[in-house]
Amino acid sequence: MTIYIEEETRAGRVHKGSLPLLKETFIFGEFERGQATEITGYKGTVLSQLVSAGLLVSDTPHSPVRLSFPIEVVERWFPKLYPEV
Repeated sequence: MTIYIEEETRAGRVHKGSLPLLKETFIFGEFERGQATEITGYKGTVLSQLVSAGLLVSDTPHSPVRLSFPIEVVERWFPKLYPEV
């Protein structure tokens, strides 16, 4: 996950404050949206960018966010999770 986010940050597809939010959800399961600025140290679009990318999800626009595993990142985050057939 770290390498993926570092590469995506260098490519300009995610904000450099993205990794702390993903780590927070990985470790604690979820966090309140209002904590995003405190976790990242950045105001603005870090959280909304990760939600738009499908890396974080929530049930409603105001509910806590949790980690998501879009098919596009599964192999990058979990190499060889599923054996080749």
